[in-house]
Amino acid sequence: MGTDDVLIIVDYQNDFIDGNVKIEGSDKLEKFIRYERKNGSYKDIIYTMDTHFPSTYYDLDQSKNTPIHCVFETIGWDMRIKTKSKHMELKEVKDHDMFYTTTSRHHKSFNEYIFTKNKCDIWTNSLYEEFVRHKYIDKQTRFHFTGVSTNHCIYYHVIGLIDRGYNNITIFNDGTAGILDKTY
Repeated sequence: MGTDDVLIIVDYQNDFIDGNVKIEGSDKLEKFIRYERKNGSYKDIIYTMDTHFPSTYYDLDQSKNTPIHCVFETIGWDMRIKTKSKHMELKEVKDHDMFYTTTSRHHKSFNEYIFTKNKCDIWTNSLYEEFVRHKYIDKQTRFHFTGVSTNHCIYYHVIGLIDRGYNNITIFNDGTAGILDKTY
């Protein structure tokens, strides 16, 4: 891995690990994710966060089969693995989609970015679409995935990258956990 590598940690949040929508095997990913973050040579780390609001959740199709989860600013919404920086700076909000950056005076080996989404497909967050288009102009950028919901959230993320011309994609088999279709 080198200067063109990006680690994407998808929805590694408390509600998916031991909360309202527990994903089998997700509790075993923490060690893997911590190792990759510490030992990988990534130029950027992107975190995605499933984010819901009680006022709008029940308008979503997924609410028919899945209890409300990852409610904004609750313990279930929190990431299990915190960013290296203690300071998250909200950069932009648009229609409940949020984009944060982290700032750190002590840790400069990689940049951290956080994007929220209220659907499985991260590409519904227009802030993310714009970020990827401007930040990763070189289509040779290598994206490496870890996190939860392999067959939903990670799947849509990867398909979106391919649709936009990015083909250097790795999904860590030991670093992901999927959702049973009856659950979501």
